[in-house]
Amino acid sequence: MTQNRTNAIITLGHQNGTVSMWSPANQELLVKKLCHNCPILSAAIDFSGNYLVTSGVDQKIKVHDLRMNYEEVHQYTTKFPPKCLAISQRGMLAAGGYEVVRVWEDLSVNQKGAYLNHQVRLSTVHDISFCPYDDVIGIGHSRGFSTMLAPGSGEPNFDTFEDNPFITKAQRREQEVHKLLDKIPPEMISLDNDFVGKAILERNEKKNAKLAKAEGDEDKGSTESKLLIEKVEEEEEEEEEEEEGDGTKKKKREKKKMRGKNKIGKRLSAKQTTFFNQQREKHQESSHRAEDEGEGEDYDDGDDDNDDDNDAPSNYSSRPPLASLSSSASQSRALARFFKN
Repeated sequence: MTQNRTNAIITLGHQNGTVSMWSPANQELLVKKLCHNCPILSAAIDFSGNYLVTSGVDQKIKVHDLRMNYEEVHQYTTKFPPKCLAISQRGMLAAGGYEVVRVWEDLSVNQKGAYLNHQVRLSTVHDISFCPYDDVIGIGHSRGFSTMLAPGSGEPNFDTFEDNPFITKAQRREQEVHKLLDKIPPEMISLDNDFVGKAILERNEKKNAKLAKAEGDEDKGSTESKLLIEKVEEEEEEEEEEEEGDGTKKKKREKKKMRGKNKIGKRLSAKQTTFFNQQREKHQESSHRAEDEGEGEDYDDGDDDNDDDNDAPSNYSSRPPLASLSSSASQSRALARFFKN
């Protein structure tokens, strides 16, 4: 089992000679390929994520290009079944098995002979690994651990923002926090290494197509630009149809203001003021509606002569207010206890 460092895809080698690739976002396997006609012993992927190396019981080491439909580029034949594989930062390939460790200088080029041969006496090699930023290979065997030199295997120039060999305790603690904050969700893991930045590229291409359409340079551009312009037109038509069907309009994007005027506090205060203005307008409309309904309802006392003589307004009611009725009723109940027989 090995992991691709560029896209976090897990690669597994099986007993039937096949290699399968898995992603945490999918329950089913992404790729399945027959690499050997025998059980696979080891697999490794280089730091660029372009080459997959597999070894089998048939004493063969095969190099596959992950960019060209996982086709086999070249293969090496050894006198021992390679039990373990390792790839350095500079593209060196190392294979170990029995008492031998063999190193090839360039992974992407087919070479006639090995770059280095090392023999571990009276022991069996179980695992090998390149030391990062150094020209050393670590070998784990049945009698313990040993090292060997591999000139040109380590990366001489290191990036302190990615891997710092001289990192301090405080820097390591801060680096862990930054890595956790920059970690992408597992749904974004895919076989395409440029999946994360592709959305921005497509948005820029659409923006350029809209500009070309506005300037009227459709005939001057290439076929790709014409296809992009047609795609943009189709998307605009679909959006217009959806708006007509739903009867709603899309919200306009907020324009980026000058420096210092696009702060979070000012944006929140602007949103609050717009919200309060909308609520005030709603309350005013409801109060005006209630007043209009109250003016339309008039009380009739059934006496036409009094209506002609008195110059009272149209919404005048002869009924006494509710407060006076309730007070008179309470007074009559309070005095009734003094007049009992």
